[in-house]
Amino acid sequence: HFFIGSKNLTKSSDYVYLYPWLRTGLLTSSGAKWKNRRRIITPAFHDKELLNNFIDIYNEQAAILVQRLNSIESGKEVNLYPYIASCALDIICEAAMGLNIGAQQQKNSQYVDAVLKLTDIILKRQRMPWLWPDLIFKLLPQGRNHDRYLKIVHEFTKKVIDDRAQEFHADENRGKRSAFLDLLLKQMNDEHLTLLDIQEEVDTFMFEGHDTTAAAINFTCFMIALHPEVQQKLHEEIDRVFENDHNRPCTMEDLNELNYLECVIKETLRLFPSVPFIAREVQEDFMYNGYKILQGSTAVLFIYYIHRDPKHFLDPDRFDPDRFLPENSHDRSAFAFVPFSAGSRNCIGQRFAMLEEKAVLSWILRRFKLKTSQTRDELNLSFEIILRSEHGAFVQVEPHDMTKHSIEIDFSENIEINHPKCVHGPTLLFNSLTSKFFACSACRDRQECDIFISYEKRNEKKSKKIIEQNEREYEKFKKYIQTVQKNRKKFNKQLNIHYCYTCSTLFFDDEQSDHNDHKYTESLSRQQLRQPCHYILQPLENKRSNAQFFFSQTFIDYLINEIILKNSWDSIICIGCPTIFENLHRFNSKKKQFQTYLLDYDYRLCSFYSSKQMLIYNMFNGHIFSNKKYFQEKFLSIIKNCLIIIDPPFGGFHRALFYSINKLFQSYEINRNIILFNPYFLEKWIIDAFSNLKMLDHKIEYTSISSLNLCRGKKGSPVRMFTDICLSKFPPLDDINYKYCFECNRYTLLTNQHCFQCQSCTSKDGLPYKHCSLCQRCVKAERTHCNTCNVCHLPNQ
Repeated sequence: HFFIGSKNLTKSSDYVYLYPWLRTGLLTSSGAKWKNRRRIITPAFHDKELLNNFIDIYNEQAAILVQRLNSIESGKEVNLYPYIASCALDIICEAAMGLNIGAQQQKNSQYVDAVLKLTDIILKRQRMPWLWPDLIFKLLPQGRNHDRYLKIVHEFTKKVIDDRAQEFHADENRGKRSAFLDLLLKQMNDEHLTLLDIQEEVDTFMFEGHDTTAAAINFTCFMIALHPEVQQKLHEEIDRVFENDHNRPCTMEDLNELNYLECVIKETLRLFPSVPFIAREVQEDFMYNGYKILQGSTAVLFIYYIHRDPKHFLDPDRFDPDRFLPENSHDRSAFAFVPFSAGSRNCIGQRFAMLEEKAVLSWILRRFKLKTSQTRDELNLSFEIILRSEHGAFVQVEPHDMTKHSIEIDFSENIEINHPKCVHGPTLLFNSLTSKFFACSACRDRQECDIFISYEKRNEKKSKKIIEQNEREYEKFKKYIQTVQKNRKKFNKQLNIHYCYTCSTLFFDDEQSDHNDHKYTESLSRQQLRQPCHYILQPLENKRSNAQFFFSQTFIDYLINEIILKNSWDSIICIGCPTIFENLHRFNSKKKQFQTYLLDYDYRLCSFYSSKQMLIYNMFNGHIFSNKKYFQEKFLSIIKNCLIIIDPPFGGFHRALFYSINKLFQSYEINRNIILFNPYFLEKWIIDAFSNLKMLDHKIEYTSISSLNLCRGKKGSPVRMFTDICLSKFPPLDDINYKYCFECNRYTLLTNQHCFQCQSCTSKDGLPYKHCSLCQRCVKAERTHCNTCNVCHLPNQ
């Protein structure tokens, strides 16, 4: 009743102490004004470009935070809140106003000090009744300080907004990173917004997104420190997602993969909701559970206690992140867990907050191991507008050696015989510091494939039941593949064929009645059937584990005409790249210059290609699902010089991929070359697995896919080619962005200058690098050498 927007309830007058600062912005307004502002602002938090900019901000400020934490005296327990709060303030200021205020580096100290002290005064006033009357409050030092700090804050934000508005209308902020403020400025005329209206919302965003997020991150760090077994699981997840790289910036894909971290954050917010209560004022009398609620009453919802309701949370005071695994939370009431409120007045920035918390915590946990001697009882919680610990949550930060916690894959056993199967074929055996377990080779996300069998407990009854269930799913999928490929023969050289997207199969006109309620194509031409990826199928971008990126036609033409046709391979094997295969297949059907074969896990392709053209194949365990006899006896046994083109999912295990490729060719004497596509920031792990591959500068373009665009950033496509072919054989993709480096004997990006000390073109992302004579290596141009750390890092870190 309280959450779903009852007409009897409106914002409580308890928020009156925020009015001088926030006026009547989204948090404090009600009625028609609130509805209109909510409508205007909502699109900002779904804007993909803006979210991508926010992730860049999270990365930059979190990198500064971990540098500051690194300077803490070893073995000393400290209150992390001031460190986290200044980081959160830097993030929210740049996200809201497009301005880096440098709170973590003590820049703009007057404004930063005013924001922190103003917030503190407001929160204390809210719980001290003798400060409630304005007349008394203004006579006291707290009231005078409140007005002084408020003036500093308002003057600062007003100047920033005025300057940004002038730049915006003069079109002078082109190329600058977009902020929340820019989206409001764009709507000024259409929505009749004044600069004062915009300031209300910017100040509101600043207030709502600063202390609340800082409190959530702070309590999460404390709970992680208090529970080493949870911290171990987090380190394993983070090591896996970031592949032991504690310096790589987060991408949207990384944050989406951190599922256990999200469970930990949610469980912390359950126990320590940043906003412990919300208040609503009763507008007219109404009945609730047999009680008459009178007009003028204030209804207070204690979220802190809602989250401890044993009806929804067994043993509610226990910290258990597994409560938020999908299988444990899917049937829970939508109003049992409400850290961001619920209904129409829920927190508009909750996605922003969750992404920020995951990004900052992933940086902290990649660098540090957290410990504490403090107990939960010693937190002495203070129930203000923002939940606080009276004396602070004290945590010790120790450097975390990621290599000690990295997950290794054990290939010592025959995986086809000895490993349990899931729908993706044989599982892989993983070794971590504390456990040994079987898990899916293809899906890192257990929401996509949840098989997880402890090696020590594999023979227990519960494990055997899980194994048998997954074996049945595997056999069902395998039988489906065989049926589709068998039925495909009847469509050869036939007309009036349709493709059903619901069933993922072809059908004839006279079978149309079986698909009346389904989505399907019109009658398909022979050309459309020969190029299903181009004309019929859409990339599987909705699934993180099966995400596909179809190459742009421009790049495919370059690959065929400039690389493949100018070399002498007698066969091309395409692994995970159906768009390249279908173009090669179309070209080869006319000229018969080489043999082609497709290995892919996308079962939809079985409707279009026979087992003589493709196999369903998992590139991370080397498993072929059916009809491998033709491939082995009629294809591999006769070819001599082969090019293997591989486009693996960005999060796949490179060592597993290397194992699978070697397994595929182990019984055949074939000269083979490789072209592999992956982001440049994974170079270290690719080279660790494929030691003979080298990276080219060529930026690989795909068709427009949202999940790839989110990780593109300002540097363009992050995807590069890795190959064992002589690099000089790869001409530039265009004549504008590339140059030939005679020292490296290859084409490089125009901005990638050769370093004669390092004897290579050292830039990985296309941005200029410079050589540091003290570090004896090239570093990004904006970095400076720190004599204290004896390393180059960003200024003021």
